[in-house]
Amino acid sequence: IAIRSLVKPGSRVAVSGFEHNAVTRPLHALGAEIRIAGRKLFDPADTLEQFYRTLKQGVDAAVFTKADTSFNGSGALTVSSEKGHGIVCKDDLKFAGGSYTVQSAKQGLSGKDSLCIESGSFTINSGTDALRSKHDTDNTKGYVYIYGGTFDITAGNDGVDASKDLQITGGTISGGNANYGGSIEIRGTVTMSGGTIDGGHSTKEGGNIRLYMTNVNDVDGKNMVVSTFTQTGGTIKNGTSDSTGGNMHAYGNVNLTGGSMEDGSSVSAGGNLRPYRPAVVN
Repeated sequence: IAIRSLVKPGSRVAVSGFEHNAVTRPLHALGAEIRIAGRKLFDPADTLEQFYRTLKQGVDAAVFTKADTSFNGSGALTVSSEKGHGIVCKDDLKFAGGSYTVQSAKQGLSGKDSLCIESGSFTINSGTDALRSKHDTDNTKGYVYIYGGTFDITAGNDGVDASKDLQITGGTISGGNANYGGSIEIRGTVTMSGGTIDGGHSTKEGGNIRLYMTNVNDVDGKNMVVSTFTQTGGTIKNGTSDSTGGNMHAYGNVNLTGGSMEDGSSVSAGGNLRPYRPAVVN
């Protein structure tokens, strides 16, 4: 039942060379393309190497689950996905410690319901978003929580992208390069009480952060929902933009009651902050 609920017909599935028939028979029945990784008994190093080679041949994700997934401890993990995502979870994806190096053609770390990072060291080079949580059908989900950790990000799209809310209480996010929101692009609510966002770059709007609006349909038709950014602590600095908003370009409400926003630069307007209608800055 579990396999039939997780694997679609024709899916490419990597399994070890030691799986029971209870695993392989349902996969054959589904017409799955089974790729065997690791055949040497009691040799975990060989199994990991074989999984690495199998994943490089092309799968949807290097690590892929449809249940809550947690990474804990002080070990190191290197993930390379030449055609797909890095680490993807269809529910809640959590990290508490460890060192992670992710090279992916698409998303780096992605939790559909939420992405929660308590601590750890992350070096991410992604073709699209580096840190992402987006739920297409449930507008109460899509959260990113960053409580700590260090992040060295090179992203083809956004450094951090959340479809709902983003909460930052610690950690250091450095780098990020995108057309909009080099380090962070958010449609929702951002609360920052600690941590550092440093050195993001955008070619258009918001070197470090782009606070954007989203459209939702209600009984009156299309209604514009305005995002909100509240900073009570932490530091936003050294953002650069080839257009506007070196540190932040905001279409929503910005509440600056603590922390600092400093040393941003832009070619056009708003070295630190570029508020744009219907933005309100307090």
